Order: sequence, then structure tokens, then C-alpha cells
Amino acid sequence: MTIQFCNVDLDIELRIELKDLERELDGRVVVLHEGPVSPGCFTLRLETGTEYDNADDTILAFCSILKTLSPRGKQIWRSAHKKEFNIGYEIDRSQRITEFSLQSETVERIGSLGASIGVTLYCGFTTSLKTPRVKRKRKGSADE
Repeated sequence: MTIQFCNVDLDIELRIELKDLERELDGRVVVLHEGPVSPGCFTLRLETGTEYDNADDTILAFCSILKTLSPRGKQIWRSAHKKEFNIGYEIDRSQRITEFSLQSETVERIGSLGASIGVTLYCGFTTSLKTPRVKRKRKGSADE
């Protein structure tokens, strides 16, 4: 088995509740978790409403959603002390080296949002446990 893309979570943390941002994004994302993580610190963990085959397309979809935020939503976003696109991959423990990359456009868009990149590697995790959603193939893929 080679490295397999699982998902991208967008993790947002702020010193105020994120209910306003959650309401604004309603219907365009899946809320995985919302609430306090420690006294005076709140988190919002999101996935896109559509499942993509790779990290680039998923992150670019998130970026497009974030670009449409209202002035209040943008203010909340800018105020967040954590804005992380956390990319999840399933890996095979028997592999000595595991690699992945992101396109330069993706990295630029993440940077323009003031966000960071995180990576979670799942060893022996089965991707069949993922939440079923509408799945889109990457443009130009062999399946089109």
C-alpha cells in the first residue's frame, strides 16, 4: 500500500466562541467539532461538504469558501490564533519513506489567508470509516 489521501480538516481556534462563523459557513462545510478546548479558547474543526480525491483540491475548495465570508466572518477569521489546514494521509508502516506534495498555488492561497499546514499520518487506519459525501474527481483525471 502506498500513501493514501484521507481528508483535510480546517482547524480554527480563537479566544471567543466561533458560533457566528459556524452559522455563516452552514451548509458549505461539515462541522466536526465546535466548542471550548480550554478556558478562554474555542475551536471549530471543519471538513468540506464535498469529498475530493486530493489535498490540493480540498484546500482550494476551503479557500474559495473562505473568500466569500462576510466582513464579520473575515474579522473572526483574521482574529483566530490558529488557522490550520490539517492534511490526513493513511500510510503503510512497512514503508521506509512516505512523501507527498502540494501545488504552489495551494501553498500561496494558504499563505494569503494567514493559515498554516498540518499533517496527520494514520497508520493502519481504514479510510472506509470516512463520512460519505459527494465525491469529486480532480479535473483532468483519468476517470472523467
